[in-house]
Amino acid sequence: MTKFSKIAPKSFFKGSKGDIVDETATSSVNQGMKMNTRKSELTPLKDIMADLLAGGLSFNPDDAKIWEVWNEVVGPDIAENASPVQIKDGVLKVAVANALWLQDLLYDETSIRANLNECLGREVVTRISFNVGPK
Repeated sequence: MTKFSKIAPKSFFKGSKGDIVDETATSSVNQGMKMNTRKSELTPLKDIMADLLAGGLSFNPDDAKIWEVWNEVVGPDIAENASPVQIKDGVLKVAVANALWLQDLLYDETSIRANLNECLGREVVTRISFNVGPK
């Protein structure tokens, strides 16, 4: 038994560079991936965010206003039975309460789209995809 093993908890061991490594960080719970425990090798958050945003966002943050104006644009009856879920590449996905509302909204898609775009002041929605699902 070495001097190191007397003072270090069982979950720690001496790494190849002489540093102390937490064995739990390299366990199968982490699927074999070694977690970096040395502060000098951590990646700054600003670098991570820059990498994530380098390709550009797949949505315009201003498009979130759809959720603010939805009830006003579609009225209380539709708002009670349908709600926007996602906007991506101009396609607005809307969850609808049931098949009857789905059928009805398919006929109103053009006017809902036009009214949304008018209320938002620009062409945000190019198509609406209605699907029966949880609101």
